[in-house]
Amino acid sequence: MPTCPNCGSYIPLGNHSCSCGTTIRYDDDDDYEEQSRRASHAEALIWLKKQAEAKRRSENPYDNDLLNELHHEGAPSKMLDKMSEGLWLLNNNYGLEWDDYEFLDPLLIFILKKHHDYFDVKIRAKYNLESVYNEVVLLEDTIIPDFTRLYSNDQFKKIVREMEERTGSKFHFCRVVIIGYEFMVSAVFDNRGYIVDFENMRLVE
Repeated sequence: MPTCPNCGSYIPLGNHSCSCGTTIRYDDDDDYEEQSRRASHAEALIWLKKQAEAKRRSENPYDNDLLNELHHEGAPSKMLDKMSEGLWLLNNNYGLEWDDYEFLDPLLIFILKKHHDYFDVKIRAKYNLESVYNEVVLLEDTIIPDFTRLYSNDQFKKIVREMEERTGSKFHFCRVVIIGYEFMVSAVFDNRGYIVDFENMRLVE
């Protein structure tokens, strides 16, 4: 049983004061206050982070640096929202990421990119700045592929040789075609093109 540090009287456990008027503190009280202080500090940090994020979002409301720059220059929010939505859809549907841009008045051209294990693609999309109600439109005829990894792949070389021997035709080049939301590769020979099945590394008629 603890004793009063002032008068020496015994104090029942749980009591926080002595008959002489002295207030008694227990180690548990210190632990509780320390835990409360730490909890309050953690809550304050969370609040500050939320405030900082809210401030950042108000100053830069878009995930795209170009759109935030246009926002600061006073571009209509409706127009920027349309661009942001369009870029999000292209990323979500096709896996295209923003890479660069160019202005061809009255068009804003977005240069987009996509990485595949065997090739890379750049493609353009346009937004007509003459109306805030326009949509971002993918320009499928602007595909620029890079087949460096594919052309140096031994398995691909093998299936090309086998097709040349089987059909008597010569391989010329590959091109990217969009089927649905998929970027697929067609290997072009004298007589026709064959879709490259990368999962099984074969040419599909």
